[in-house]
Amino acid sequence: METQQAQARGHSEVSLMEGGAILKTVEKDHEAMVEVPKDAYAKVGIRREFTKNLGNYQSLKGGVWIEMPSGLSPSEIKNTYDSVGTMVSTLSAVELKDALEWADEVGLN
Repeated sequence: METQQAQARGHSEVSLMEGGAILKTVEKDHEAMVEVPKDAYAKVGIRREFTKNLGNYQSLKGGVWIEMPSGLSPSEIKNTYDSVGTMVSTLSAVELKDALEWADEVGLN
């Protein structure tokens, strides 16, 4: 089977909020090239969001989104979905951990 390169994309963001207003946002974009079938492929995407209440009307809100190309068969789509889900879970945990450490450093948590 002939293959081609396609772009996998991701985005993560964490915002410090107070009383519904965003005080600060940190965003990161992620890109990688992956091999997919030459003529046709599907895109599989997952987004996970989190909110951590810091008290005193402050919270950290963040999310991670990843989209990755996949083959068209049900098994290829399921395998890609499982892989993307694992990556989103891992990145969400890292982003939340980093955000909480930052909140501790600046005395918010």
